[in-house]
Amino acid sequence: MPDSARALQEWDRTAGFGSGPEAVRARREEDRRGLYMLGATAQWLDFLDGQYGMRYAPAELAYALAEWLASWLIYEEAIHRRHPGALQQRGEAWRTEGRMATRALLCFAQFRGQKMQAARAYKSQIAQFDPVSVADVEAPEHYWKLDVLRNHPAVGLTHSLIQK
Repeated sequence: MPDSARALQEWDRTAGFGSGPEAVRARREEDRRGLYMLGATAQWLDFLDGQYGMRYAPAELAYALAEWLASWLIYEEAIHRRHPGALQQRGEAWRTEGRMATRALLCFAQFRGQKMQAARAYKSQIAQFDPVSVADVEAPEHYWKLDVLRNHPAVGLTHSLIQK
């Protein structure tokens, strides 16, 4: 939270708040409501906006993000996923970087019709696809969970570089 003794910032005053902490609390509640509508939840890092006089070193931000993004969800994009060896090549690069990909079992079958309707909106691109590529666009995506291998040498090196 911003220091309550700090002068009220113009942006917060114009919005009708009496203090920086009041503004941050209200905006986080707005985040919660907005994200709830999308079926998502907020994950705030312990950093304040620049208007509260806080400046952070890039390494400090990178380290906090590295910890928070220890696990990612990725997918194989249609068309590109058919390139021979691409998945294996990417998997090897991830292992070298200290990451491990595991197939995630997600089912979005109920959205397949919407997906195809949306894909067909890209008329200039779909018209250029051969039948195999069109079938690939229609096929379900495969999702992967990408985790950081905490004891991997590359991960330790990244963290030590960030801390400097």
